[in-house]
Amino acid sequence: MNLANIIKTDAITLRIAPFSNTSHIITWITPQHGKIATVAKGALRPKSPVLGRYDIGYLCELLFYARSHNGLHIIRECSETKTRRACRGNWRATAVIGYLSHLAAIATPDGAHAPELYTLLLDSLDRVNTIAAAGAKQLPNREGPAVEYINIMQQFEIHLL
Repeated sequence: MNLANIIKTDAITLRIAPFSNTSHIITWITPQHGKIATVAKGALRPKSPVLGRYDIGYLCELLFYARSHNGLHIIRECSETKTRRACRGNWRATAVIGYLSHLAAIATPDGAHAPELYTLLLDSLDRVNTIAAAGAKQLPNREGPAVEYINIMQQFEIHLL
């Protein structure tokens, strides 16, 4: 691999699909490169350096080898920046994260430069995490977090349109 083809960027995980018994294809949205797909070779092996470093909705610092001929880039390194830990174990928050990530994935063509969508998704996921962290604490909306999650999804859909 040529060192000139190594790219470092922030990325949000949109989709994870199996590639082989031990590898994944991961779809990301990045501020500079739009929607990209990478192969994480050996990602499921116990000693893999990327094992547990990415999940749907994570914000990661991604280092990958750029390849232009088949569209699948190869991950060199991946480290999570924001895991949105407050959402884990909260099925509503996890479902909202999955929904927003899915919408972003299907609304963006491969390689399309979409910094506005990246920012919109990042802000929406952060809002979901804030509501999940608040949990049973008093929220501005007295009807609870479910209504807040619906508001986030509706606002995301409107901005996406």
